[in-house]
Amino acid sequence: MILIVHWSCRGSLSFSNKFTTKFSILSNKLNIIALTETWLHQGISDSELFDLSTFTVFRHDRITVPEGPRRGGGVLLAVRNEFNAERCEVVCDVLSRIDLLLVKINFNYRAVYVLVLYIPPNSHDLTYKVFCDLLMSLHFLYDSNLLIVGDFNVPDYISGVCGHSKASTSCQLLNNLICFYDLKQCNNVRNSNNRLLDLVFVNRCLSCSVIDSGDPLVGVDDHHPSLEVGVTIGDVFKRFPVGRSSSFNFRKCNFVALYDALNVLNEVFRCHVPLRGRCSGSYPVWFNKNLITLLKKKNRAWRRYKTTGSVYDFETFKSLRRCFKADVAAVYGEYVRRVNNDIKTDPKKFWSFLNSKNNSSSIPASCLHDDDVLKAIKCPKPNMTSGPDEIPSLVIRDCAAVFADPLCFLFNLILNTSCYPMRWKTSAVRPIHKKDDRSEITNYRPIALISNFAKVFEYVLYNSSLHYVSHKLSPNQHGFTKCRSTDTNLVSISQYLSDALDNHSQVDVVYTDLSKAFDRIDHGLLLIKLESFGFSDSLVELIRSYLSDRFMYVGVNGVRFWVRCFLISS
Repeated sequence: MILIVHWSCRGSLSFSNKFTTKFSILSNKLNIIALTETWLHQGISDSELFDLSTFTVFRHDRITVPEGPRRGGGVLLAVRNEFNAERCEVVCDVLSRIDLLLVKINFNYRAVYVLVLYIPPNSHDLTYKVFCDLLMSLHFLYDSNLLIVGDFNVPDYISGVCGHSKASTSCQLLNNLICFYDLKQCNNVRNSNNRLLDLVFVNRCLSCSVIDSGDPLVGVDDHHPSLEVGVTIGDVFKRFPVGRSSSFNFRKCNFVALYDALNVLNEVFRCHVPLRGRCSGSYPVWFNKNLITLLKKKNRAWRRYKTTGSVYDFETFKSLRRCFKADVAAVYGEYVRRVNNDIKTDPKKFWSFLNSKNNSSSIPASCLHDDDVLKAIKCPKPNMTSGPDEIPSLVIRDCAAVFADPLCFLFNLILNTSCYPMRWKTSAVRPIHKKDDRSEITNYRPIALISNFAKVFEYVLYNSSLHYVSHKLSPNQHGFTKCRSTDTNLVSISQYLSDALDNHSQVDVVYTDLSKAFDRIDHGLLLIKLESFGFSDSLVELIRSYLSDRFMYVGVNGVRFWVRCFLISS
């Protein structure tokens, strides 16, 4: 359910400071806010009306006609930032006499065109004709989801459409528009004169309900009651299959076509991979416990009145609303004064307040760059070996330029959150026969394969951390050290023995071999060692996340026999 409200402001937004706090309160439960007769001008910025970190604001302010400034007018549409919205430019001479705003909004990857309209009272029939012709000429609206809301100022709409009397020309033109787009009018909330001046049209693809919102943003207007519009849009997601019995045969892959398709991978990631960010609270930062409690009481009183219709319940609601408005004004004023007074002692609070108004922030730069990722992608051997995701390293190396940007973003996200992806904690174990009887499980060596993307991240983390610990390692260590091996170890001990023989010295050598050293390592002790080496708390937590809750399965002939969970030792 997409929740939309429509208010006719009648110029009240010109005194924007008066309504900033109420915007903050009511906007928490709303997806879209549509306003008509805003009377706004360029001197009033969007940040004076809305929290731009929550809403994207589209405006069509009233314009000046050759006869002079036109009274009234102006429309506005505010859309929550969680929905992708873009303005559709509409050019026509009739726009000098009416205010029109058309915005394309994507809900669950389904586009809905929302049109907000204001037509002044006593407009000529030619104005309605040009408007309807304009709307019917927009080819991209054909077979699209369309929602039209606004002040049409057609007093005889009810009688004209229902056939109780002869319809006016403007009413006939609107009826033609309804038939052309297969629209239905959903608003039955009449004004004090038993008329419908504000209309809500949707096509048959959408389900819509309209009620009186009961708590308007601005003062109550007898001619234009505030409307709460609920629009239901069908789910368009298709579930992917959970599993499959076959695997990719990259040996017969058409790599030319594959590389052409991978050129759009960055765009696919931006469209389909969600971003993880900081979550904001349900209430403004300056709200206190008393305000939240009073707000909940007011909402409960309104729901009780809507259920009972009692005059006593309505008076209770009005009393709570009056107290709430007074407390909001006092608390918000005190918050602004406190921010101003703390500029010297706590400037961070002031700049946070200012950034919330200007929709800006001070996000630090990423700690990894594309060059670091490209260098790490070249480290795995270019073969057909793949992990649980069945993507071989050959494909990743050859498509390094395509993968670098999204992998860089993902790696920085892992470093910033100190959380290692669960999908990368799974290892595919392939049993390799060593010798003797094949029916004995002890005669097999388990080879664990991880995702090649996880392997690239390990290379990045290794290269970034090596210079912090290399100077702490013994110069006599040859195992698991770059440019060193058993050969260099043998050369070193041979040189030592030669020197001892030349000096007629005694040499005693002790050889040891730790059985399953990596399988039995104490992870808790390892993390303590890393902390003593100077690793940051966030990096230690990332390594802890990397080591904990790991899974592995044994795969033979395409069948996964069992899954085992590994937990970090205490």
